[in-house]
Amino acid sequence: MNNHRSLMRRLLTGLLALCLSVPVLAAGGDIQGHSKWAGQYDYPDGRAAVPFSLELNVSRDGHLKGHSKEPATFGNGSSPFLIADLHGNVDGDRIEFIKSYNGEGGATHSVRYQGTLSDGGQRIKGEWNIDNYRGSFQAMRD
Repeated sequence: MNNHRSLMRRLLTGLLALCLSVPVLAAGGDIQGHSKWAGQYDYPDGRAAVPFSLELNVSRDGHLKGHSKEPATFGNGSSPFLIADLHGNVDGDRIEFIKSYNGEGGATHSVRYQGTLSDGGQRIKGEWNIDNYRGSFQAMRD
């Protein structure tokens, strides 16, 4: 009987350790850890879509940090690219972050992004806004 209890205790301990080591899965998929994305954002007035790249780091508790890079389609023209820092959260299949341009190329404003994860965490689709000015965006995991 003691051997049976000992075996059960070891099995349960191993199962618990396995459960704690498996990343938490969001309804839209797992984006915990480091990931790279390619996407584009669109303007509501029909201007050409702007491609961008993202590097995201998402913690176990859903806190998101990262950065983005895009061609300088606005700003003062001093750089071919605009770089921004990202801070936000992932909760289930919802993702929200603030993109704050770091001043390179003359861009210093912030943009709010809200979206939904889909395709097992391989796609994000949503909306960006600056005050009342809005557009759409989408990104695919590299």
